[in-house]
Amino acid sequence: MKVFISVFLGICLFALLESCKSSNNSQKIGFMENIKVFEEFTMKKDYDLKIEEDISKEVQVLDSIQLLVNKMSIQGNQENLKQLKQEYFQKQEQYNQLFKNLSTKYTTEVNDRLNGYIKDFSNKKGYDIILGSGGEGNVMFTKEKINITDELIIYINEKYSN
Repeated sequence: MKVFISVFLGICLFALLESCKSSNNSQKIGFMENIKVFEEFTMKKDYDLKIEEDISKEVQVLDSIQLLVNKMSIQGNQENLKQLKQEYFQKQEQYNQLFKNLSTKYTTEVNDRLNGYIKDFSNKKGYDIILGSGGEGNVMFTKEKINITDELIIYINEKYSN
């Protein structure tokens, strides 16, 4: 099924490019590496640090409980060990949920901002189409002259800084 979808998307992309080529030779097309643009976006890096700050207390609590569990296991203190393990797993679940919620929230915010910057970049530079590769094989090859990834990264990071 994945192969079928990839082939179908490839055919659609080819048809799109061909229709653009045949209908208007003055169309400006660019290509970007989605993952590289996302990973190099300063806002994304800032949010990664913010997530680390937001969950650092949770990690410290988990680490403390884990040390107590290890100590009680070594000492053979089974009386409180079961309760402490339960507490650890509850805290771990809370931590995982917090991390998931923060990650989802920040990723959405970063993508929204990034999409706006890419649209602005396209308008300023006169691009009719900017294709992206998500690492799933939809765009298998482009000539380097239409790869705007590095130029786009510089633009979005300057725009974010201002």
